[in-house]
Amino acid sequence: MKKHAKNAARVPANHPMVGVWEEKPGKGARTTVVYTITVKHGNFVVRGQDRDGTAMKISNVGWDGSTLNFKSFYRRNEHTANVVFTVQSKRKLRCEVSGIYFDGEPFNVVEVWTPKRLR
Repeated sequence: MKKHAKNAARVPANHPMVGVWEEKPGKGARTTVVYTITVKHGNFVVRGQDRDGTAMKISNVGWDGSTLNFKSFYRRNEHTANVVFTVQSKRKLRCEVSGIYFDGEPFNVVEVWTPKRLR
């Protein structure tokens, strides 16, 4: 017998996560990744790229009604991360990123992301 996944929450096209997002500028090092989040047929679609234009492979996109999660793979350094976005406000997302560095060291960081600023 086939098991069916629970119906995922339908996402409206004007959801607050829709847009182009980057880590909030501040002091210290920050990621150079930019994520573009759109909605197609009621589901989130995520694209990721480095600021130099290198595309990331995005997989396992999921939405539970409050968190958007996915895996990202950066081919240049074979870096894989689990990413979880949660809305903090209309123009602010909480981003939790976890995974294992190429040397085997685990990491888990929490960042604040805002809409990408025009340069």
